[in-house]
Amino acid sequence: MFACQLTRTFSERPALLDVAGQILVEQWQCRNISHHDPLKLYVSSKASFSRKQFVRPLRAVLLERYCKRTTLNLDDKQDLVIEDPQNEWGLEIDLHRLELLDQ
Repeated sequence: MFACQLTRTFSERPALLDVAGQILVEQWQCRNISHHDPLKLYVSSKASFSRKQFVRPLRAVLLERYCKRTTLNLDDKQDLVIEDPQNEWGLEIDLHRLELLDQ
């Protein structure tokens, strides 16, 4: 589910996700990305090797970005920002702006 050991190790510890959420909200507001609440958003990504979708909270995606120390390289053909983990319809949010959060 998570792309790096640091995120896997601390994913169950609310303090890390809470801090990521605070950073996400701060950056979201500073960059005026969207009117949607970033703490209620998910990124749904289609694996290139299968039809399986991987859905994770946006704040977990921010942690992934820190672990990789690069942009996330989101692709509008494979990645969607959604409000409900069960939803298949993406919101109109610029993925490139998400890639650059806190850079």
